[in-house]
Amino acid sequence: MSRVRAKERLLALAGAAVGSARPRPEVAAEVVDELREVVRYEAAQLTVRDPFATGHRTLVNRGYSDRVVAYVDSDYPERDPSMPAIIGGRRPVRMRDTDFEYRETYSYLEYWGPEGYRDGMTTPLYAPDGRYVGLVNTSTADEAVLTDDVRDYMALLGGVLGAMVDPLADVAAWLDEERDARRLVVRADGAVLARDASEELGIPPAVDRAMVVQLAARLRSQPLVAARGLVADTDGALVEVQMMQTRAARLADEPVALVSLRHAGQPFGLTARETVVLRHIADGACNREVAARLGVAPRTVATHVEHVLRKLGAETRTGAAARAVEHGLIRLDVPVDG
Repeated sequence: MSRVRAKERLLALAGAAVGSARPRPEVAAEVVDELREVVRYEAAQLTVRDPFATGHRTLVNRGYSDRVVAYVDSDYPERDPSMPAIIGGRRPVRMRDTDFEYRETYSYLEYWGPEGYRDGMTTPLYAPDGRYVGLVNTSTADEAVLTDDVRDYMALLGGVLGAMVDPLADVAAWLDEERDARRLVVRADGAVLARDASEELGIPPAVDRAMVVQLAARLRSQPLVAARGLVADTDGALVEVQMMQTRAARLADEPVALVSLRHAGQPFGLTARETVVLRHIADGACNREVAARLGVAPRTVATHVEHVLRKLGAETRTGAAARAVEHGLIRLDVPVDG
């Protein structure tokens, strides 16, 4: 196959893989194998950035030893002096492209050199929205293989590969959909992911991170797909929470919880204490039981209940509970606070 034909075929294969429902390691392996027709590498590695752990994880390895793979997945992005130029420049960089003698670096002396590689190139991968999502490393024993033409082609291919391996591809639209909410993804092991754009909004709500993890765990432990309700932020203000479990194959093997947080104000004019009382009403507790839980007098609870019924336009406690569920007024705090 001619080199030109191989380039065209590889771009088509990578483009088709972007929207593929097949397992990501499987389609990535096909692309890396096809890459050999263009780059003629001795070793190649496609590694993705874990958005939860902020580390790297090898998706495909062809030819590198286990010790090299372990290095790239751990210390390499932080220790190798060429990485700032690679990430910042957003283009492939070969050993010869650095403004220092790369063969005197720790990476080369300890890893690439002992493996017999005389030349190498690292291509950074970016998602369509500009997020850095991973790397492609290629190494050769022949310094003549990684030509300018190969480097320029990898710059083109890198954009497609970034879209292909983007771990947020199946939740990115959800994370960006609402601009007045803080949106998070919570993995089963408690790791929390937020899009950088949401961080910059300064919304928070200032909800304790541990509470978000516990809320997601509660959802996961119940036969529920979604939940909605209120929590109190660190200043006591009410925050509306919406949670949904979904499969996000690129992020985790188990379902993840999509969590949306927004300031709730005072729904129906309810005070924070009245929303707590409303939750206990919805749980079926009588005034005496609510009083015992909150450490207040039954008469105080009765007053709160009167206010809750009036503000919700409900004639009975059952009616108030129904409206609470309908409008997402159930308190979800973990544990239930006073």
